[in-house]
Amino acid sequence: MFIVGAVFVFAALSIDPQDNCNEAGECAPWLVPLAFVMGAVVGIGGLAQLIANPRRGSRIDPETGALIWWQNRVGSVPGDEGAIDPQHIGSICIVKQSEGSDEVHLYDRNGVRQFYFDEEVIPCDQEGWVKALIEQWPHIRLDIVA
Repeated sequence: MFIVGAVFVFAALSIDPQDNCNEAGECAPWLVPLAFVMGAVVGIGGLAQLIANPRRGSRIDPETGALIWWQNRVGSVPGDEGAIDPQHIGSICIVKQSEGSDEVHLYDRNGVRQFYFDEEVIPCDQEGWVKALIEQWPHIRLDIVA
């Protein structure tokens, strides 16, 4: 989004609105400022996502082997976080939604839902991410609720 927005802004700044005419002589000087505004909005939206991205995520800790996830991390403030050894994961449930993103829930072997673990801390390909996790730890059960 950031790159597309930057292209629109660059194009708007490099084209003279008064020279924006076709071969028939029809001019549309309003298109250049519109392209600039659209590019700026899309570019800022893309940049905001790039900046916000480190605020949430998950990873496997190479030292402990634990699955670690976090949300609302800003600067040195850790935000909401959780961790679990993959050996203690019982199941991951993906609840399909007709609109919006699907819900994702992580449960330990006792059936206790893990706080702060949801669809925002894993990649968009949720099923692919879970299947990759199951390949390493086959005891994990995947439940998909339609």
